[in-house]
This record gives sequence, structure tokens and C-alpha cells, in this order.
Amino acid sequence: MKTQALWLALFALPLVATSATAVDKPGTRFHNCPEIAGGGGSTWSVCDDFATDNGLPTGGVCSAGANGGGASIREGTLTGSFSTDAFDQAANVWVNNAVVGGVRTVVGNGATFAPVTLSGLTVNMRYDFLTTEATQRTFVSFTNPTGSPITATIAYTTNFGSDETTVINATSSGDTVFTTADRWLITSDGFGFDDDPVNTTVVYSGTPPLVPNTATTTVYACFETNGALTTYALTVPAGSTSSLLFFQRMTETVAQATSTAAQFNDLQSGSPLLAGLTSSELAQVQNIGAATPPPPPNLGPGYTGVWYNPAQDGHGIFIEILPNNVMVAAWYVYAPEGGQAWIVGSGNISGNTGTVSGTLATGTRFPPNFNAAQVVRTPWGQLVFTFTDCNNGRLDYSSTLAGYGSGSIPLTRLTLPAGSACTPAGAGE
Repeated sequence: MKTQALWLALFALPLVATSATAVDKPGTRFHNCPEIAGGGGSTWSVCDDFATDNGLPTGGVCSAGANGGGASIREGTLTGSFSTDAFDQAANVWVNNAVVGGVRTVVGNGATFAPVTLSGLTVNMRYDFLTTEATQRTFVSFTNPTGSPITATIAYTTNFGSDETTVINATSSGDTVFTTADRWLITSDGFGFDDDPVNTTVVYSGTPPLVPNTATTTVYACFETNGALTTYALTVPAGSTSSLLFFQRMTETVAQATSTAAQFNDLQSGSPLLAGLTSSELAQVQNIGAATPPPPPNLGPGYTGVWYNPAQDGHGIFIEILPNNVMVAAWYVYAPEGGQAWIVGSGNISGNTGTVSGTLATGTRFPPNFNAAQVVRTPWGQLVFTFTDCNNGRLDYSSTLAGYGSGSIPLTRLTLPAGSACTPAGAGE
């Protein structure tokens, strides 16, 4: 939207004094958007009734839905200036094209949204408004309560108040084209009026495990479609929580924005931009290379389940954690000359490692022709399991039998028993 200063300048109408409070655009009245004060003289209008008429992040028009239907920042302003039109809805998160909502609760310098379930994931979203500068932070977590991994397309959208006169002033890659290689972009009103704050939009930082797989400057229409949209292919392992983190910063000038944007290039624990996030929250974030690596886990019952190498689907390992630091493992695999092989055994656990003496069981036949006296148990060798967290590990094996040899296989959790839980460091299990 062009605010009153723009429209009046275009049509040479008498200027009527107005307050700096943002005004809804025609056809986009949102009725549940209290203002929250942030640092740097900033004010942010936080809604929980955002929607689009087609229910998608692109191709539709913004609208007001039911309370709790969609989380959004309707507007951002900088007090004491004419910078009153930063956004036409911002900081929206989508799961498989469904907008994240939840009834909003204002808590201090922030807002939380009630949990919602989308595509099998329990989604919790929070807006934090830093008290030290005009910067907003979106923290959204995705919990998988099931026993199998869930993969979803996550989208982040912001519609800029500068509308059709939006220009990209800078990106993290040094040009003025927004791509998946960009951690952030700076945009402003290229028309020449100073009534729209300059926006810095941050979509990832550092070298994290998850980066955008698409990036575009076209979003839903809220007067115009100019904005930023990125998508992410997020896989949440069984029984685990993964999170994403985004930032919106407002400044008066492009020079102010470009002089500080490098702070977002490689966020690390201890940065003021991450103040208030717990160590466990940082450890969950997938798009910010920020967290200090967690300590090696102590293996507890939560590591029980089926583990496999996704690149070698067709064999895997049943693992069970027993009392007194004992691990039982059964590897369903194939013999060097072909045919099925079961390598089973038990062993002791030390910290994040379990060492199992494997036995190869052969002989006898399928019931009812099973004969226990015909079972042959041949010592096979050693299996060493090392886990980095609740969902990732490695098997190092060494066999004394001909043809099997030795090697290493990466492991990913495939299942988590119903009613079980796994904590990153094994605490409380």
C-alpha cells in the first residue's frame, strides 16, 4: 500500500494530519491484531485471523478469517517517522500449503499461538520482538508424535508494504536477485517516498542442515503480490521435534539495513539476535547454523526401535535398550553368497556407544518343522553402535566369518515404539 503521503502527493490533494498507526487496506480488514512494542521505536500489529481466499501462499488474495485461523504480522511501524507501512501481512508459515494459526496470546514482548495439527505434525509458533532493535523473530516448531518420519513442505511468506514499487537493494550473495543461495534480502520502496520502512527478511543463516529449495518474490495479493517466499523440505523423525527460525528487521534507510545485515550471515549461540532461545530450542533449529553441538547422548530406552540406512532400504536393525546398560540388536540382512541372514546378540552400553557380540543363527526349518536341536549358532563378530542424537547413528562392524568383512553404515531411526520418547542427551529416559 502507498500510505496517505503517497496518494495525496499523486493527486495533489490537501494533506490531512493522521496518526502514525497503520490503516487496513481496502478489502483487507483484520479485526484481531493488537499492537506490540519492540525495540528501536518499532510497533508490530499481530493477527491470528489471517487467511487467503484460495487457502494458499500464492495465487490468492489476503483476507480476514476466523480467530486462530492464521498467524501474521499485519503491519510494522517505526515511531516518530512516516515509516508506517512495512508489511501487508508478514511472517506467515505454511505446512503443505495450510497456513499455521492458533489462537494468539500476547506475552510480554511477544506472542504465542495455540498448537495446531497440520499434516500429522503438532505445530507451535511464537513471535518474539527484540527490545534492543526493530527486529522480529519467528520461532516455529514441528513435533512428530508418530512412529514414522514425516516429510512436509514448509513455506515462509512476507508481503511488503512497498507493493509494486518494491526494489531489492541487496542480498547476502551480493546481487539484487533473490535466490535460494540468499540468506537474507533487503527491500525498500523504489518510488522515492520514505513512508515505508526498509525491510530485511532473513530466511536462513550459516551452513545449516536445511536451506530453501525454492525462493521467489511473488506471494499472495494484499493490494499487490510483492514479497518474499521460501520453501523447505523438512523431514521430522519419528517422535522428534524440528524447528525453523526467521527474522524481519525494519530500518529507516537502506544504508542502515546494509550496514547491519551481515549479522545474519552466520548466527552463533550467544548472539543478541538469539537471546531468549533455550539451548534445546537452538538444538532443534534446522535453518540456522547457530546451536552449539549437543553433548553425546547417554543411551536410554528411547533409543529402542528399528534403525536403517535410507540408501540401502531392505535391511535394518532392531535395537532394544534393557536395564543395567544392556543393548540387544538383531540385524536382518543378507549373506555374502545370497539368502537371508540374521545376526543377533547383546552387549554393554557406555555413554553413546553399544558394543554387541554378534551370532549368526542357521539351520532347522519353518514351523511346524522347527527343531531347536538343529539350530546352529556361529560367532559372527562385533557390532559397535554409536549415536549422535535420538535419530542418527552409525554401525561399525567387523566379522570373523569369510565374506562379511568389516565396514561402517550410517543409521537413521525408522520407528519409535508407541508411548516411548527420546531426549537428545538421554536424560530422563
